[in-house]
Amino acid sequence: MKELGIIGSMKIIPKKSRFLIIGVIMNRVIDARSKLGCVSWIKKTVFPLIFGIDKENLEVNQIYKAMDTFYNRMNEVMEEFFKKNKENTLLLLYDITSVFFEGAGPEELARYGYSRDKRGDRPHILLCLCLNEKKLPIYFDILEENIQDKKTVIPLIKELQEKYILSNSIFIGDRGMISVENIDFLEKEGIDYIVALTHRQARQLLFKENIHPELFDKEIPITVYTEGKKKYVLCGSKYRRIMIK
Repeated sequence: MKELGIIGSMKIIPKKSRFLIIGVIMNRVIDARSKLGCVSWIKKTVFPLIFGIDKENLEVNQIYKAMDTFYNRMNEVMEEFFKKNKENTLLLLYDITSVFFEGAGPEELARYGYSRDKRGDRPHILLCLCLNEKKLPIYFDILEENIQDKKTVIPLIKELQEKYILSNSIFIGDRGMISVENIDFLEKEGIDYIVALTHRQARQLLFKENIHPELFDKEIPITVYTEGKKKYVLCGSKYRRIMIK
């Protein structure tokens, strides 16, 4: 955590809260549990001895309080982290997921919409995360559920351009992020991209170029068609083939 700059980035958080947050992160990495389970896990480790935590009086409310403290200064922590990792960023690995609430959720964000958990009857929020080639987070945001995935791409790139050098960057996203507007923007900004075709686009390409279905048996990437600077690559998936069978 020191090597990645995580510890240093949290120096603005009061010491007690900072130590508890570090404990929560370590628990999630080593033996992920609930917040209550995290408390019992911390008590059974050498963590309290190293960080001077009174394990006899440690309770879950202290974890929640530490998380509130961290959340209130999260933007400052992330800015500090960005400064430590401000290099030429090669890969922009971007994905979105949703979280639903049994209650109303945050009034300013929670909305009804498409549910990745198949719970369209519950209000959701969107969690947006972008990693770099070192698997480090370089962007994180929480958005309203009713925003389409493709509508988040341009704001993401614009914000990253303020923090990083993207001259040699490659944006990688799923087919839900494809739009003519997004592709035009990436090309205009000189950012390469790797995206999946929609099913309709893939079918059109297969018929147009007379691509033989036997190619799908290959497990290695195969370039099936080149059009100017664009390259269409077929990637086999052993996992999907097993699932289909």
